[in-house]
Amino acid sequence: ATWLLGVAGVVLLIACANVANLVLARGYRRRGEIAVRLALGVPRSRLLRMLLAESLVLALGGALLGLVLTRWGGALLRATLLPGLAWGGSMDRRVLAITAGVTILVALIAGLLPLLRASRTDVAAVLHGAARQVGGAPLRLRAGLLLVQTTLCTALLVGAGLFLTSLDRVMGLDLGVRLDRALLVSVDLGAIEVPADQQLVFYREAERRLAAIPGVAAAGAIQCAPFLCNMGGGIRVPGLDSVPRQPGGGPYFFRVTPGALEAFGVRLIGGRLFTQSDRAGSQPVAIVTQRMARLIWPNQDPLGKCFYAGTDDTVCREVVGVVADIHRQAIIEAPFMLYFTVLEQWPDPVPPGNMVVSAAQGSPERLSEAVRRELQSLRADLPYIRARPYEEVVSPHLRSWRLGATMFTLFAGLSLVIAAVGLYGVLSYLVTQRTAELGIRAALGASPGALLALVLRSGLFAAAAGVGLGLLLVLLVSGRLGELLFETSPREPLVLAAAALAVLGMALIASLVPGVRATRVDPMQALRAE
Repeated sequence: ATWLLGVAGVVLLIACANVANLVLARGYRRRGEIAVRLALGVPRSRLLRMLLAESLVLALGGALLGLVLTRWGGALLRATLLPGLAWGGSMDRRVLAITAGVTILVALIAGLLPLLRASRTDVAAVLHGAARQVGGAPLRLRAGLLLVQTTLCTALLVGAGLFLTSLDRVMGLDLGVRLDRALLVSVDLGAIEVPADQQLVFYREAERRLAAIPGVAAAGAIQCAPFLCNMGGGIRVPGLDSVPRQPGGGPYFFRVTPGALEAFGVRLIGGRLFTQSDRAGSQPVAIVTQRMARLIWPNQDPLGKCFYAGTDDTVCREVVGVVADIHRQAIIEAPFMLYFTVLEQWPDPVPPGNMVVSAAQGSPERLSEAVRRELQSLRADLPYIRARPYEEVVSPHLRSWRLGATMFTLFAGLSLVIAAVGLYGVLSYLVTQRTAELGIRAALGASPGALLALVLRSGLFAAAAGVGLGLLLVLLVSGRLGELLFETSPREPLVLAAAALAVLGMALIASLVPGVRATRVDPMQALRAE
């Protein structure tokens, strides 16, 4: 939230610089009007109030438009970026008060300095047609404001690129399970007071029936589930005095029915998955992850080894399979050990409560109705059956990266547009100021290409200076920025280069129109005006 507030403040600062540039340009065009008013005896304080009122009206208009967009677009933004998150706030009096305060502050920041310059117009110089001789200071001020815009715009573009790179790498993580085709089905048999032994019978039959639905690749029940909950407990390994500790704790475990691991799409490394023969009364078995196998049986084949789970020292569970490491509750988490056991092979099996159904192909949502109908046919008194794609369970864990990447990209794109408008305004002002010079150059034989290059160099030089300062700013805050990224350096060369090229490309495009206008200056008309 702090970073997003800071980014919004940066965009606000860029907008302030752009508005100040526009007010400067407008003040330059109105210098004759201001000089006449002053010559007629209008007090400078009154003139300043009039100009400041115009700035306030402009800021209030922008604030009202922003509130309208917030009202209409807020729901769409929340649904897109933060689905499933409860929102209790709205546009109350505090929001309106803050908006009004920021509006007034922006009007003062963006308009006060340019308006002060406008109110100090040299009446004699303007009335005698010598305004061009006093135009250097406003031009330097506008160039300084443009430098602020391009600097901050470059920094925002780098931030957007870093967050997009980080999000891409997060999305490419191997979670150890195939969630894009998994459907999570929740059934609350406890609400209708079904005994525990009958619940197990229900889930066993449900697994069989759901696996037979056309389009279903596998189905199974699970007690807790990755990214929902998990259980932990100590283990004892024959021949070892103690079990290695991991930063993430553990060992953790999930109790499942035979079809659950296939439904999750775990990747089998060695051995086998659970089968229908792994039931109560058969040899107790377990499946371990790669990390657990490497830590407990280094340089050995874990298959056929056994371990005691929990406080039960009478049953040594045989390892029949090794699967790839999976994430249990977060996208980024410290290393831990994990294993799976068969639900019915515990002394007092607890009903699972959740089922996982995987689609053979395509979206798992299309199986929702068929799954509900099949479960209702098992028991007509079932409460509401909730079926949702498993990706909805994982999605909140990706929210921070998605939000950061989206907001940085939106703000960076907005700042790029604002900076382009500011650069266009400065160069247009420059061409207007240098009309006589350009006319003389053309009269002396300067080609249109040379005049165009003159204006383009001015725009690219200003943008290059802003790019350099923006990259320097990013490097200064790289330590704090790196904390928000995933496997991405704040100094990623490709991102820095892409941001620099984007700003320089924007400068080139924004410089073309003033540059083309410079090539069309009539030498005779410019000299006659002089």
